[in-house]
Amino acid sequence: MRRQWTEHEKLSYPIIHIPLALTREGGRAEFFANKWFWWGFGVVAFLDLMNGLSAFYPSIPKIPVRHDDLQLRLDPLLYSMGRPWNAAAPPFFSFPLYPFIIALGYLIPLDIAFSMWFFYLLRKILLIVTDWLGFFRGAGYIVSGPPYLLQQSYGAWLMLTIHTLWAAKHYLKEVGREILRPTALSQQEPLSYRRAILLTLVGLAFLLWFSLRGGMSLWVALIYFGVFLGWSIAIAKCRAELGPPAHEIVGLNSANFIAHTIGMGRLSTREKVMMPLYWWFNGRGHRNHQMPIVLEGFKMAQVTGLNIKAFPLLMVVCFGVGTLLAYWAALHQLYQIGGVNNPVGGGENPLIMHNWGQLNQLRAWIEAPEPVNPSGIIAIFVGAAIVEVLARLRGQFLWFPFHPAGYALALNFGVDYFWSCLLIASVLKFFVLRYGGQRTYQATLLFMYGLVLGEYTFGAFWSAASIIRQKPIYDFAPG
Repeated sequence: MRRQWTEHEKLSYPIIHIPLALTREGGRAEFFANKWFWWGFGVVAFLDLMNGLSAFYPSIPKIPVRHDDLQLRLDPLLYSMGRPWNAAAPPFFSFPLYPFIIALGYLIPLDIAFSMWFFYLLRKILLIVTDWLGFFRGAGYIVSGPPYLLQQSYGAWLMLTIHTLWAAKHYLKEVGREILRPTALSQQEPLSYRRAILLTLVGLAFLLWFSLRGGMSLWVALIYFGVFLGWSIAIAKCRAELGPPAHEIVGLNSANFIAHTIGMGRLSTREKVMMPLYWWFNGRGHRNHQMPIVLEGFKMAQVTGLNIKAFPLLMVVCFGVGTLLAYWAALHQLYQIGGVNNPVGGGENPLIMHNWGQLNQLRAWIEAPEPVNPSGIIAIFVGAAIVEVLARLRGQFLWFPFHPAGYALALNFGVDYFWSCLLIASVLKFFVLRYGGQRTYQATLLFMYGLVLGEYTFGAFWSAASIIRQKPIYDFAPG
């Protein structure tokens, strides 16, 4: 999809703007000499310095910006109001003020920033209305009951996948011809189309073989990996086009999709046991998805004039080394810190916290699998229909502000970490563009670059210090 999105559709890849601005021409002096840049850097440096020092000296006031700061939490108020208002509280409802996310939100298109926080608040209202009507079940986005947010999410992302492939239909036909009869066009890619398809099929064949040996039926494995690959294409397109600060789409995984559409009761125990083994890439969310990262690397190489031919081998080496180091670090920390009852992180080791949840999920699938809910199936089609309607309205009316990707992203947990940052960013950007013009926008853009670089500089300092001291100090990022 690289050439389709980079050269044909000319997607903007908003995430790469900051590293390109920092490194253009080896780092231009006028960029780093700009006062707006250093104002942004200084503001966030002061904030992070104060919050880090407050961990050592409680007399130094802490400036609340995190989603879990008590001063910014809204859910205690909702809980005190009782039903139906408390339905919008779990897992938390706060007003976070992360500076670097406000800056990232300023970089993305105004309509996607607006759509994400608008549909997030609409999701909260939907939870309240559902409870008021007497249908609410639990946290809404995790369970299979009303208002079926997770099922709506399945349909929304599947429809986005269909839209993505449909927009590339002519390009995909061209790729098919290149596979059968390669031309000079294939030589312009990091890998020829024929070799890329061959390696993809080899990888999929290995996953299918491994799953079959573990006890999965072929049809279950095909659905499991097919759905994942479809969502992956939609997520990568969303990030390349819109650049949301995060796409942690909790609950959107193949195991949940199979449970809610086919039913875990139809699967054997061995088939169920195999699914948690793939939790690391097809489980809780997709915030560390590989496909957008690789595509952004190719895009930056194109912009800077680098030779992308060496990228595939370099990436494979980095993935291999990184995987081994990650396994070693995880095992080391588990042996050093321990399991669930450890003193770090509020009594839970984050390395095994979600894996422990998978054990409980597997037990539920085996002992008491939920039957397929027909209303949930309808909700999948509702989610797909809403995306289709939003896409058609955007195609007909240029002023239409609601983006279908914003609806898909806001249905799941993840936007909770930064929705208010997008609200602030979109309001700022609207007034700057409306009353300040392009010149003011460019100046404020440098201020936002300073916010991001300052946050990561001082935030990384406290992260490194916490590793050295073996004690949490200050975490500038959500999660």
